[in-house]
Amino acid sequence: MNHGKMTIVAIAAAAGLAAPTFAQDSVSQLPGTFVGDALIPWEVSSQCTNFVVDLAPITTSGGTTFGVAPLVKSSKSSTEFFSSLLSAQSVSATELVVDEFAAPEYYFWDFPGGGVNFFENGGKAPNAMGTLVTPTAEGEIYQFAASAGEFAFTDSGANYEGHLGAVVNYDKANPSRLYVTRVMGATNRVDPFATPSAAFGSGTVDANGNQYFRADDFGGVVGITGNNIFRVSLLDRDCSVVNRIGATGGADASASDWIVQNSGLVHSVPGNIPQDVAGRPVYVGYTFGTQLARESAPLVVTRDDSHLDGLASDHRGNIATYRADALNAGGVATGAVLSKSLAGGGSTDSISLFSMDAGGNPIAGSQQIFTIPSAALTDPLDGYTLSNNGLYEHYRSQTAFRGGNGPCAIGVDADGNVLFAGVTHLTGGASDPFNAMPVGRLNPSTGDVDYTLAAWVDIDPAGPSGVSGKPVYDGSGAVIGQLRPFIELDPTRTGPSMSAPAFDGVGNVWFVGLVAFEDGGEPLRTTLIRGVLEDLPDGSFGYRLEKVLAFGDVIPSQNTGLNYSIGGFQIADADSVNSGTLWSSNVKQSTWGGTPVSELESNADPRSTAGVVVATSITYDVDGDGEYSLDPGSLDEAYNVLMYVSNFEKAVNNCPQDLDGNGVVGAGDLAILVGTWGQVGGPADFNGNGVGPDDLALVIGAWGPCPE
Repeated sequence: MNHGKMTIVAIAAAAGLAAPTFAQDSVSQLPGTFVGDALIPWEVSSQCTNFVVDLAPITTSGGTTFGVAPLVKSSKSSTEFFSSLLSAQSVSATELVVDEFAAPEYYFWDFPGGGVNFFENGGKAPNAMGTLVTPTAEGEIYQFAASAGEFAFTDSGANYEGHLGAVVNYDKANPSRLYVTRVMGATNRVDPFATPSAAFGSGTVDANGNQYFRADDFGGVVGITGNNIFRVSLLDRDCSVVNRIGATGGADASASDWIVQNSGLVHSVPGNIPQDVAGRPVYVGYTFGTQLARESAPLVVTRDDSHLDGLASDHRGNIATYRADALNAGGVATGAVLSKSLAGGGSTDSISLFSMDAGGNPIAGSQQIFTIPSAALTDPLDGYTLSNNGLYEHYRSQTAFRGGNGPCAIGVDADGNVLFAGVTHLTGGASDPFNAMPVGRLNPSTGDVDYTLAAWVDIDPAGPSGVSGKPVYDGSGAVIGQLRPFIELDPTRTGPSMSAPAFDGVGNVWFVGLVAFEDGGEPLRTTLIRGVLEDLPDGSFGYRLEKVLAFGDVIPSQNTGLNYSIGGFQIADADSVNSGTLWSSNVKQSTWGGTPVSELESNADPRSTAGVVVATSITYDVDGDGEYSLDPGSLDEAYNVLMYVSNFEKAVNNCPQDLDGNGVVGAGDLAILVGTWGQVGGPADFNGNGVGPDDLALVIGAWGPCPE
């Protein structure tokens, strides 16, 4: 066998193949020797990397098939941990149809030990074979972007913070394959020992790769001062420069717009109007002085309270935006914010909406305010009625400074109605574990508004353990679990029991909650939930909850060939909502691939959701024992990742020997086969008895262009 492999390597060398390095759905080539293969954020070689990630199919409890994959790993700042912690995240509200992929070549791999960290996967393991793929498209090329803040400590005990981003393309004819350009947007250091130069708050991103974030001097950093808003163009980054943010702005100045500079006025984390919507990238956000700040002209910021228009006394929390003028007031986008009604006695009891022009300026007369109804809210699907509707509290503690965007959500359903939602705390305060998710529905033509109750965790003497939680269902309509208060999982972490809401392309609501499942497994699991919108015969509407992903779910990696286990999702921190949970900017606001709403089979159709990102940890079963353990002696590896969920459609493969998907059976496919020699299963094992001479013969026999 070794002699045969040596011969094939010689054939690969004769074909002009190198031994490149590969990608992020990956593990170290030498497990147990080094602490994983995540990228080091202040190394020049880690600034920009291009790789392929393939979606794996999953089925929700309701029976819908989605594709999932770890889009990017967080960076590695210490030898003691596999990767940094993730703070707030976002995905672009829109998708673009583009003429070409963001990069000319991407690394591809389908075996353990490939990855973009050269030192862990290539330089220390010269047998890590793989290939560079030149992407081609049979259908339209779509593009979106994602962003996340990350933080950790270095080996010297110093603080590290950074912003990583990803610009992602897919071919609509083969959408389960993602072409990812991972970019370090910004860092607060150039080595593990220097004093940090900034503290960050994660904002938002658009599909052109414009990444927005906040920077200040919290925690004794030496460099930046005051309140600052930056925009980094991910696709314009000079990859030979570590973009350290300091006293003079970004080190990669040509890619870094310094929009708000050293201001003494507190600005919360930034939102944006997408470049494809406004014609240019536009910053929008809030101040602590009741003002809407917006980039009314390039790098010119206007601030006033015209978004409230005298209807509210103040706003609270970070901005939420919608990709179009949902209110039909002549603007290009819509803004939303938690607010205080004039009659509310200083309580955050409302959501304010307003249309914006291409400079982020509110359209006069578009401003509206929607106060939580005084009458008890009822869930029409499950029959539960709240005794107290509560107040909005998901803006408290660190969220204005760390993110995310935003604590309220705005969307549009299939009939053009405007949807808005937030999470209320029923017994008071930021740490309240008893919560509800009221959803309002506005007919923009008539002004009529009605409400429903999408989710709840409530004190109920008649409920199990004195608590009632909204049910979660399977496809047959059977209850498989209920929402529960977060304190049942971790009594040391007081805080809410659900994340902020987010709406997809037809008004389905997505959020993270704690579910008590009835399947005999781990009883309490943090869960990514989709609430499918249902219109009822009496004219009301409601949401049927289904599990999408939960703690402990096992996913077969399409790139490493290993299984990995989902480690759970953030909801609460020590005193409030966790910045690392899901926010309204974590879900794209369109249907997948521009699918017309009229072509969807129902709101449950997976194409109703263009894509979702959510932070989680995953553990790869490197040693194959099914344990997913980091105990001493285990070779398993765990990483914090930005998980991506989207429609899953596997392309019909009339050329199975084209392993790298470039339309030609050639040297790249031979390299992939070499790299998996002897492996049982996987794309290169055509006959199922292990990659060997028979598979080699099939590749050589199919050499050349794939059949049309």
